[in-house]
Amino acid sequence: LEIDKPVRNLLGLHLERDTSRRDRGELEADAATNVPRRELFQLCYTLLKLLARKSPKAQKKLFPFIKHFSEHVGIEKLNVADTIVEILRDNASLCVRINEDFFRTFMDAIKVWGRKARWLSFFDVFIVQRGNPMKRNQDLILRLLLEDKEALIDLTCDYTDSPYLSKSDERFGMSRLDLMVSNDHRRPVFSLLKYHTTALSLVAMCCSGKNTDNQVKVLHMISLETVMRGILDLDLKTDGQRYRPI
Repeated sequence: LEIDKPVRNLLGLHLERDTSRRDRGELEADAATNVPRRELFQLCYTLLKLLARKSPKAQKKLFPFIKHFSEHVGIEKLNVADTIVEILRDNASLCVRINEDFFRTFMDAIKVWGRKARWLSFFDVFIVQRGNPMKRNQDLILRLLLEDKEALIDLTCDYTDSPYLSKSDERFGMSRLDLMVSNDHRRPVFSLLKYHTTALSLVAMCCSGKNTDNQVKVLHMISLETVMRGILDLDLKTDGQRYRPI
């Protein structure tokens, strides 16, 4: 019924960002100056996500527009990533057409607007297709992660004095144990604990299958001490029930 066209036309309207927080050096998403239009955009992205779900025909039709959609990444309370994921999910022929610059869009978003777990889990759909790892994407994504691993791969979840969290954030100065006790993992968005576990999961996915080269790279990056400390923290503070790191 070509319902996607008028929806995409709506997304072509201008949505101005308030970049004042970013200009002050805070790792926070940009607020939309027009809230009703932002809410309209979210409805549009939700509809497109549902149209693309399990529909190769719809995925193929929407694929040429994902670069335009990605321009709305970083706007507060606007979830674009999940829509793009549904356009690409279980569609290997489209995933192999994604270039390095597009992957960098979401990695740069983390560095500019803060550690949102959904921007990391975005990469999952490229690494595993219908249960099978795609080596080309495993290698490419891990290489990009390792280029700036301190900013992107959170192995410790320690924000006692971290450059990757705004000092105005109430969680600044907290350790992983502090975050666990304060139920940070229950936050619907911007949970630092969820980002931590998502990062570990993503790195593991890059090593899945028979990708021995990536396995060696990750073994050199994550020490046994880091793994054991995470397990000990879990046993001491949560009794293995409330929060389960990977």
